[in-house]
Amino acid sequence: MLMKNSSSPRVRLVEGRSSLEGVVEVYYKGSWGTICADGWSAGEVLCKELKLGHVVEAKIVGQGRFKRSDGYKDMKIWLSGVNCKGHEKSILDCKHKAWGDNQCSHLEDVGVRCSGPDATNTCETSCSNGYFASNGKCLECPLDCKVCTSLDNCSTCNEMRFLEGTFCVPKCKPGNFGNLETRKCLPCPDQCETCIGTDNTPRCTSCSSDKQANFINGDQCMSQCPGEAVGFSKYVRLSGNHSSPYMGLLEVKYKGEWHTVCDDGFDLDTARVFCRELGYGQPIRYQGSAYGKGTGKIIAQYINCKGDEKSFIECPQVNWFSRGCYHYEDVGLRCEPPAHNYVVKDGCIEKCPGGTFPNKEKICELCNRKCKTCLEHPENCLSCREPFFHNGTTCARICPDGTFPNATLRVCLPCNKDCRTCKDQADKCLSCVPPLLHNGTRCGLTCPDKIYRKEYLCVKDCGLRHYPKDKVCHVCPLKCLVCTTSTKCKACEYGFVLTKKGKCERNCPTDQYWAYHEPKSLGIALPLRLSSVEDFKYKGRLEIKHEGVWGSICDDGWSGKNAEVVCKQLLLGPPVKNVYLNYKSFKELKEFNVTKIWLDDVDCKGTEDDLAQCKSIGWGSHNCVHSEDVHIECAYPGISSCETECPPSYYKNGTRCQPCYFNCLNCSGTANNCSLCREGYFRTNGSICVKECPPGFYKTDNRHCKPCHPDCWTCSGPAITECTSCKRPSVLLGDMCLKSCSKGLYERGVNPFIKLWKKVGPYEGVVLVKAKGETGFVCNRYVSLQDGHVVCKELQMGKAVQVYNTETYAYYRTPLVIKNPKCIGNESSIFNCPPRRYSYYCSRRSVISVKCSGPDISSRCLKKTECPTKKNFYITEDNKVCNFCSKDCLRCEKNATRCTACPK
Repeated sequence: MLMKNSSSPRVRLVEGRSSLEGVVEVYYKGSWGTICADGWSAGEVLCKELKLGHVVEAKIVGQGRFKRSDGYKDMKIWLSGVNCKGHEKSILDCKHKAWGDNQCSHLEDVGVRCSGPDATNTCETSCSNGYFASNGKCLECPLDCKVCTSLDNCSTCNEMRFLEGTFCVPKCKPGNFGNLETRKCLPCPDQCETCIGTDNTPRCTSCSSDKQANFINGDQCMSQCPGEAVGFSKYVRLSGNHSSPYMGLLEVKYKGEWHTVCDDGFDLDTARVFCRELGYGQPIRYQGSAYGKGTGKIIAQYINCKGDEKSFIECPQVNWFSRGCYHYEDVGLRCEPPAHNYVVKDGCIEKCPGGTFPNKEKICELCNRKCKTCLEHPENCLSCREPFFHNGTTCARICPDGTFPNATLRVCLPCNKDCRTCKDQADKCLSCVPPLLHNGTRCGLTCPDKIYRKEYLCVKDCGLRHYPKDKVCHVCPLKCLVCTTSTKCKACEYGFVLTKKGKCERNCPTDQYWAYHEPKSLGIALPLRLSSVEDFKYKGRLEIKHEGVWGSICDDGWSGKNAEVVCKQLLLGPPVKNVYLNYKSFKELKEFNVTKIWLDDVDCKGTEDDLAQCKSIGWGSHNCVHSEDVHIECAYPGISSCETECPPSYYKNGTRCQPCYFNCLNCSGTANNCSLCREGYFRTNGSICVKECPPGFYKTDNRHCKPCHPDCWTCSGPAITECTSCKRPSVLLGDMCLKSCSKGLYERGVNPFIKLWKKVGPYEGVVLVKAKGETGFVCNRYVSLQDGHVVCKELQMGKAVQVYNTETYAYYRTPLVIKNPKCIGNESSIFNCPPRRYSYYCSRRSVISVKCSGPDISSRCLKKTECPTKKNFYITEDNKVCNFCSKDCLRCEKNATRCTACPK
């Protein structure tokens, strides 16, 4: 005889007060789950199945009889509507809704109390299904086994499981399929990667990529698709050796080579499209460099998907292989598994989908990004995607002379025969074929009344280098920029100066100075300007005015010819720098409130007089961000005249008047030797104008910085009682700096966990933090002013004025201690800011620097109520200092590491 616990192995009662009661749980698909009380009438069958007598009562968990541990919250609710007639051997034989199909909560879980006695232990002559004999006992098989001879030797499996060797598995390994009749794993045909079937003749669902026949056609694998069909091979993949095939480095195949994708602008909607295109479920994670770095060219950045596209090539995006991305920004992607446990990688289809073309081997390849359709070669476009137009040979953003872009057809259509260039429609001319004259939008032989002829244009104003006479614009004298007659000049070209006699000469007389004049002082209004925080007249961010609004210009395709036109239009000398990226200027120029980007892909010949005459993709059309704004530098000075004295804000330097530094109203000798400062600036003892007086000085009403009392570090006036902060070891008490605090007060200790490093002023520098024995940087690609407020508050330096990223590649041994904090602004410490929901790759290009408003009041006296001993502070044993606890302590006493409470 064999001893057997004959209760059901797939039904149990848990968390009851005795073995006769508990919450009902059932085993299905490899996990235990509960049963909803909706429609429950199975108590009697359950107690009988468990050999526990008859049912006494059935109650839902929400009625309070059965207390649950927290683990049940993550469990499935497997069944509801369980309706037994009474003759069934198991509640699993009773009618019920589909597994997992219910709208119940765990408060509706059913619990049962049986009458007893407990008759689960019986003596049997043999063990039944679900048990095996061992040492005179019947032991339970693994729950997924129907028949077994030991714990690791199954011979038959329960439903939803397949026998693989001697174990029951939920799905067969790659290259095998689960036979639904025998419940066994059987090998797929040799050329299949995955297959399905109910007998010994399975059907391929995907083909093995390392076999010759890798295209699936119906349920067969072929090396070449039959007839007119073409082979489609996925041009998107997740690469690398990872624990799941659904995670890896995102790559796109183009021209036979795999390329990575940049994470700039890569968001959840874009991740959805890539996961869908791969044949997988929803995205779980996407992050730069999450699954390694690639090599070679990076194919795309700023892919802007809505989320419902079938392929990423349907999404708006910038040109492929654009600059500005590095391999540490390569997108890593993780998706949920596919619904059907397999993905068709390569298959036969009727024709290649949009954005692809059949190559010589009849396999679909990816067209270039700009092509909507292409033929025989990726860049041989037949039709174009936005914002490109077909010009007869390829797709381009700008149509050639003699054509105009049609936004509906995405093609360049020919202009009217009289137009050399046109816009929007064939007869809306921008310029005419000589000898015709351009009059607004039309071409004709003469100009209307009160309009002047200027070469082949009809104009209201003759503009620079011309003067009006007899309905014709006549040319000014040589080197003359503005004139009133053929002999009288008002302003000269670059390199020449206007003398008192109205002539343009190379130099001024010996008793006069070469002085610069802004164009607006001569009544010349220019649609271009150069903006800089220093207010330079000759270099800065290039801005253009259109429809009354100032905006910037993107540096895509920017050239020396473009810069020549700009400097000429600004009435300055030739370009010194065609384009330069002044990140400090960009960061501080935000306060100038230029939010528009007006032009992109500007293409000048160099002969134009106006930047607006150059080709571009149109006003307001661009794919740029403000970090790509054009900054240029032109030769200085521009319009000049001979003067006996230099004008205000200029100083004499030899024979020339040079501009004072931007914050000086007047200067002498050098640009920053100021005698008077501009509004908002204050003059130091060294005759330099500054926005903020340095420590040890205070501001006066007449724009000077005067010294504080020697005891003060910063102050509001000269008296000893006007201190606003003190330099250690002195401490601030009220408005005075003392050597020590009065009795009953405590000196605030030095914060050992945060400081400013590589300071560029008293309140500005790189943020350095210390935690768990490491001193290092705070890294955040998307730094905010709120992050800065928390840092400045923790440093006791007021509020954040500016927060920015600093490159620290030279300090590669210094660790990144805090990564991607997202502060609200009310936190007491940067350590308390939670990490961002989506963790972006942190590099030494993204180390946080901050500029605080000041003053530094960290050295001051505190009342006992101001020393938060319940929050990370303690009072030293000498009863003099309010000091910081270790970060390992929530509270401490007597010293920093003697914790009285620990963080959770």
